[in-house]
Amino acid sequence: MDIKHLKHNQIDKDLWDKTILNSLNGTIYAMSWYLDCMSPKWEAIVTNNYEHVMPLPVKKKSGLKYLTQPYLSQQLGLFSQNIISSDLLETFLDFIPYRFYRLQLNSGNNHQTNNLKPNFILELQSSFEEISNNFSKNCNRNIKKAKEIEQTVFKDNDFDNFKTFTENNLNFTPPKGFLSALNTLLQRIKNEHFAEIWSVNDEQTNQIIASVLILRWKNRIYYLMPSSSELGKQNFAMYLILAEIIRQNSNTPTILDFEGSSIEGVARFYKGFGAIPEYYPILNKNKLLFPLNKIVK
Repeated sequence: MDIKHLKHNQIDKDLWDKTILNSLNGTIYAMSWYLDCMSPKWEAIVTNNYEHVMPLPVKKKSGLKYLTQPYLSQQLGLFSQNIISSDLLETFLDFIPYRFYRLQLNSGNNHQTNNLKPNFILELQSSFEEISNNFSKNCNRNIKKAKEIEQTVFKDNDFDNFKTFTENNLNFTPPKGFLSALNTLLQRIKNEHFAEIWSVNDEQTNQIIASVLILRWKNRIYYLMPSSSELGKQNFAMYLILAEIIRQNSNTPTILDFEGSSIEGVARFYKGFGAIPEYYPILNKNKLLFPLNKIVK
């Protein structure tokens, strides 16, 4: 098997995307346009005809190149139309030309590590009644409370409003470059049919109080960048959004991908809708010598 390391300008993106689209373990994060948004200088390891591909999300700091997981890209790793053996995965990992990396592989990459993270997924092929029977008591109670409040869930494509609302209601301090990466992604997808914004409007104040971006790719709905104002949290608005997304996509061969989380409260929220964990490996490697090993941590 001939394996090559390709710089960004050497990658045949048509061949690349064809492989990702046909992969058993393909994800939207590995599509070339998505990588271009989140990791503009990304490189790759590929076999001859792109039967197997692995993106290398390259960054540079103080002249040092290294790999780190891009923002809003939960899983990357090795992709193929065929089942990926542990030996093949190790061959690709050994071929990585950089001495430092922090990478999140995908759930189809079987790596012998104890460092696993959960992603929560919910299959929607059953009726809404059947799916909602698996909602927790607390989840059903909060949906009921949300419905009793004068608020409306709706879908639109006002990406500018979404960006402003999200930036004003982040529940974390964004790291350097995060908001810029989010803006790049929003600009890229704002006219695409697979991108939807779901929001809740509070009728008394006539204000949006919760919003989420979802991306549809193949048989998955990616639940990307949810945010709520304080009133949205009080009104259980995100419960209303998710219940409606599940309702409208029930009885279809669709998977709702919640994108995490190992945070206990967030995981409990996803589990409340009947979501189950799907684990993916986290890899850390630092073979840099002092003082270079202190530059990237």
